Amino acid sequence: MQSTAGLSPAQQAFAAAGVPILRRTRPAGDFTVPLAAGGARSIQELAGKAVFLNFWAGWCGPCRNEMPSMEKLYQKFEPRGLEILAVNYAEKPETVRAFMAENRLSFPVGLDVSGRITALYGVTAFPTTYIIDREGQVIARVAGSIEWDAPELLAAFAALLEQE
Repeated sequence: MQSTAGLSPAQQAFAAAGVPILRRTRPAGDFTVPLAAGGARSIQELAGKAVFLNFWAGWCGPCRNEMPSMEKLYQKFEPRGLEILAVNYAEKPETVRAFMAENRLSFPVGLDVSGRITALYGVTAFPTTYIIDREGQVIARVAGSIEWDAPELLAAFAALLEQE
């Protein structure tokens, strides 16, 4: 278990849930991405909000496995201010939209057709998720699939949303 001395309550809660937190937070890399549903989203638009930034691909089994728990997380915490942005890596928009509809997923999905945003974040494995606090700092990075709606993770997200 990681030492939690000097960490924010949210970082402590994520560490207690077994999520690898960053010892030194860093600003979230800025980007704008087209959305599968139309329009675009930028990290700057999400300033002041807690953000769950996920990089995934439809051909990735672990990505597909964690999506239902992401949807549950979104349904529970979106009304309290959690933003989820799932950035799809290099797939056709129609493929992504069909996947989202088939799996009844309602959170926003960005289309990183060129792979530029994935490279900006240094993603080398799918899925990879970054937790960004309200100050725009990346506080945690998870490479691999987990059940995001596990009780200890729900508690960690609640702590993140309570943090000013």
